[in-house]
Amino acid sequence: MADNVIKFPGDLDPNEVLEHSKNQFSELLIVGWDTDGALVVKGTVSVPEAVLLLELGKSTFIQEIFGEDYSVH
Repeated sequence: MADNVIKFPGDLDPNEVLEHSKNQFSELLIVGWDTDGALVVKGTVSVPEAVLLLELGKSTFIQEIFGEDYSVH
């Protein structure tokens, strides 16, 4: 799974990230703050798939923080 983890610094220009991501995805979910500070969630997936993607992303971040052996007991 570590091959799928992309570490990003957080100081990149959003337009550059989107520009460099063109033609790389069959489906996607975009989550971010717009220029007015409002949360925007949009994508090409259904709501259940969006929730799954968000949970998988959350799980990946937790594994990065606590290591591959992280589990709830």
